[in-house]
Amino acid sequence: MPDVTPCLSPGEVRRWISFDQHKFSIVAAVLPPEGGKPEVCRIETTERAIRRFIDKQGGPAGLSVCYEAGPGGFALWRLLRSIGVACDIVAPSLVPVRAGDRVKTDRRDAKKLVSLYRAGMLRFVHPPTAELEGLRDLLRARDDVRCARMAARNRVLKPLLRHGRIFREGKTAWTKLHRAWLARQRLDDPLAQEALEQLLIHLDGIERQLATLDARLAEIAGGERWAGQVQILTRFRGISTLTALGLIAEIGDFAASRIRGSSPRGWGSPRASTPPAPSSTAGTSPRPGTVTPAGC
Repeated sequence: MPDVTPCLSPGEVRRWISFDQHKFSIVAAVLPPEGGKPEVCRIETTERAIRRFIDKQGGPAGLSVCYEAGPGGFALWRLLRSIGVACDIVAPSLVPVRAGDRVKTDRRDAKKLVSLYRAGMLRFVHPPTAELEGLRDLLRARDDVRCARMAARNRVLKPLLRHGRIFREGKTAWTKLHRAWLARQRLDDPLAQEALEQLLIHLDGIERQLATLDARLAEIAGGERWAGQVQILTRFRGISTLTALGLIAEIGDFAASRIRGSSPRGWGSPRASTPPAPSSTAGTSPRPGTVTPAGC
């Protein structure tokens, strides 16, 4: 991932703070610039409680706060930034873990995080804007509906298979021919037929919802805000409009990603866009391999 530098340099920090965020509470650990042991306290996740905690630390100036990216999202980061507090969001998968350290509690996690934060051993992620996060939510909602459609289709086909109804008029399911075959099916038992009809109604509703989302995403892709980036990305083979929107939503500003310190090879490899090369050529000229889902 692109390397994101901390908001403050160590010389500017008056107190290092880490948050272990949960739904209703936050465990905060505080360290001075040098020496000392972490001071730990628990606060509520309300704006009032967070502002009170910042005031107790002497105000936002000189504070450097971090917390791990997680289900709490970026609302806490936006609140702290609005107060004037420098805040970094930690990449959880890149936090150093000591071998055999299996005990996890809120207090231990907060203490560990603030110690690593002060030591400069953490890697950070770049938080998205509210606009990008909204686009990401819409794309993920579309993917959830797509998965629901797949499950609904299976729920339609399995009862038919149990009743010996097998589609033999074509090779591919869910084509126009297959749907016409589905519409003609009449099961012997009236209750089984009623169940099948309800499953088809449910599937029809999901497909209408998916079509609505696809139309909305196509409209967004053609809008002034994203049209330029979408057009550039779709020039690459295999990248559709929907895929281009997904890349924009998950990565954000490509130019900013490059500026944040990652080389093109380092940026592209985790995203499966850098082909591998053999480590030993045995006297032959090196030939790059094909791009795999892992990029290696």
